[in-house]
Amino acid sequence: MSTAALTVLLFVSLFGLMFIGLDLSFAIMLCATVTITAGGLAPEILIAQRMVNSADSFTMIACPLFILSGFLMEESGMSRNLVNWASALFGKTKGGVGVVAIVTCMIFAALTGSGPATVAAIGAIMFPALVENGYPRDTASGMLAAGGSLGPLIPPSIAMIIYGTTMGVSISDMFAGALLPGVVMAGCLIAANFILSRKYDLKISEKQSKQEMLKLTWKAMGTLMMPIIVLGGIYSGIFTATEAAGIAVAYSFAICLYYRKLTPRKLFRILLQAAETNAIGLLILNSAAVFTWVLTDLQIPLKLTAWLVPNLGSATHFMIAMVGILLVAGLFMEPAVNILIFAPLLVPVGLAFGIDLQYLSIVFCTTLIIGFMTPPFGPNIFEAVAITKVPFVESSRGVLPFTAAACVALLLVILIPGLSTWLPSLMGG
Repeated sequence: MSTAALTVLLFVSLFGLMFIGLDLSFAIMLCATVTITAGGLAPEILIAQRMVNSADSFTMIACPLFILSGFLMEESGMSRNLVNWASALFGKTKGGVGVVAIVTCMIFAALTGSGPATVAAIGAIMFPALVENGYPRDTASGMLAAGGSLGPLIPPSIAMIIYGTTMGVSISDMFAGALLPGVVMAGCLIAANFILSRKYDLKISEKQSKQEMLKLTWKAMGTLMMPIIVLGGIYSGIFTATEAAGIAVAYSFAICLYYRKLTPRKLFRILLQAAETNAIGLLILNSAAVFTWVLTDLQIPLKLTAWLVPNLGSATHFMIAMVGILLVAGLFMEPAVNILIFAPLLVPVGLAFGIDLQYLSIVFCTTLIIGFMTPPFGPNIFEAVAITKVPFVESSRGVLPFTAAACVALLLVILIPGLSTWLPSLMGG
């Protein structure tokens, strides 16, 4: 078969299998295997070897460790202490409880790197508080789904570990470059909250005394210190992102022991949950490694670059096209899958236009992260529905104003390259 026919077979079979509801990991693996077999590209035994080799990465060890750390933190009660502290600090203004929800999502995101985990940990606590304060149930559910999307953006980020490993970009630079865009995204979500709060009859929390504030700060100190230790160590060069993940697990485990929250039965359950969560992600990564191998073997990225560069005409046109493609893809597929499919295709084209790799990478990941909160397949919406019991349609309606705010943040990240490049360049200097 010709290269063109194999390319058509690869993508038609991929989207066809996804359309009939086959699990993403199996759809990716099956379409790649069919293409390899039909084209005689390589012996089938190399498929298994590619899958094993894709998992043989020191950097990728960080993913299961951060996932385990997140489950340990949820068990320790750190999220409750964090919410109480943020409520005392931000909750005494109209719309302040919404600010608490977003700020706690942002801080908890810096502990786990996972969007759904952030929604689960913070949503169970904040949803009743938001509704009691006067927020409609759909808005409260949508706010939590949007706030959880900060998880894959605020470092440490599992999505950016996957991107950095796939594209050979420094994980530390990715984390540093994502910090300011993450703060901008959180600021836009908070602004949307204040705009919405003017529509509702919200209660205003009582101001805490200085003594009570100090007490709540002390209780939350264990939680607040973790991102300082983990991110500070990465940015200062004391340890790598993978070593930081190991430190995060040790720190979370110590906190659980300090609060006496851990029993052998609970520890076994946490390890089982972490193993199941990681196994699903690892299967997708392994399958996508074979898919990327087929793309490279068929020289699809090179041909796409040769076709797009003269037809798009400029870097600006390429950025518009890339963002549009990723926003549409984010409606239907998880960010990790989109990274593994589209990064090898689009990033080389952007580099051919002379776009800075660090800036391009952060824009790429920020665009995809909006997919976490976007219906119909945003994983954070499903997690919010499970936690809040608000129907999917209502939660999807409630998240729309925050999706618009996230798009404003994305526009700022695109228009101000320094948001993505200033901290990495400062660290490099």
